[in-house]
Amino acid sequence: MCQKNKTYEKSPIIFLYLLFIVIFPFKLLFGQKLIKLSEVLSKGFLSFILFLSLVFFFKFSTIYPQSPNVKFEKLGMEQGLSFNMVTDILQDQKGFIWVATWNGLNRYDGYNFKIYKHIDGDSTSLRVNKVACLLEDNSGRLWVGTFGGGLSLFNREEENFTNFINNPNDKQSLSTDKILSIFEDSKSRLWVGTNNIGVSILDKSDINFSLTSPKEIKFINLKSDNQNPYSLKGNGILSFEEDEKENIWLGSYNGWLNKLALTDNIIEQSKFLSYYPNSKFTINSQDLSTLKLFKDKYNNEIIWVIDYFNGVYWFDSESEKFISKHPFNNYDKNFPLAKIGSIEAYQNEYWIGGSGMDIYNFKLNEFGKILSNVNRYTEVSS
Repeated sequence: MCQKNKTYEKSPIIFLYLLFIVIFPFKLLFGQKLIKLSEVLSKGFLSFILFLSLVFFFKFSTIYPQSPNVKFEKLGMEQGLSFNMVTDILQDQKGFIWVATWNGLNRYDGYNFKIYKHIDGDSTSLRVNKVACLLEDNSGRLWVGTFGGGLSLFNREEENFTNFINNPNDKQSLSTDKILSIFEDSKSRLWVGTNNIGVSILDKSDINFSLTSPKEIKFINLKSDNQNPYSLKGNGILSFEEDEKENIWLGSYNGWLNKLALTDNIIEQSKFLSYYPNSKFTINSQDLSTLKLFKDKYNNEIIWVIDYFNGVYWFDSESEKFISKHPFNNYDKNFPLAKIGSIEAYQNEYWIGGSGMDIYNFKLNEFGKILSNVNRYTEVSS
């Protein structure tokens, strides 16, 4: 049983220890768009995905004010991590830290790592060791997306996995075994972004997974169709977001921003509206890849679009237009928008991953205006 938060209570900074593991951005390995690790390092993206976990520290350490004295320490293979290519991190409701890597899934209890890998001949182990993304749903179930092994559900009591894979003879099975992202919406539906075959959707609200065979689980699969102008644009889905009207937004690796406006809450009868930024919003209009979508915490109509090649720009969902400046804050005066690769927020505090190993941190007031000076943390490896 997890010694819940025992180490964290003694030293809450333990959450930040995870922030200097070397990261390999799995989410850029898809289709024909293979981005070399050397290019990623030169652009400073090795730290971006890991910055996503920074918010967990502040969720459980709210007594610590924002401070320029934040320290970063390394927790890597020397301390028991299975691999230094990290693709995703989350903290579950029991206090465990889960680290997805390109060579296995790691669970950290504040003292030690436990590693889960594929075991030959064991159908309840992970099917492959390339773990791409993680999600804990609103029922506390841990979902694991793998690159080549399908979708896995972690069974906590048995400490094994139930695996959902593509069956070429079943159109309602998972569309492909190469997964890039997982998202849960407000209706408890699971959205699985795939490498090149769109999105697979699972309504899990009425499913008893302990009594149902994986082969009986049915997905709704949506993908791009050149003959249908209202189909999904871009089949490699990297990111999801849900707005106040319960529309689902999907970001693709080729730069398309898609909105699924549900019709009578029936996904199959709904249409996608798709948007593509023109060159005035991007530095490199030939290369677009929407890494993350982020709903503005104070301005519900504004969606942050974080692009691997172009940094940050915004989308106004009311006017249905891309905008190059945030309507309420001149963020370009506080950090280089073209070099931003990740963003997270907890309450009124924002954390942004920037170029190299830079992190920017600031708070907003009740009107969404920057409340304090923007802190910049550099050389976090030291």
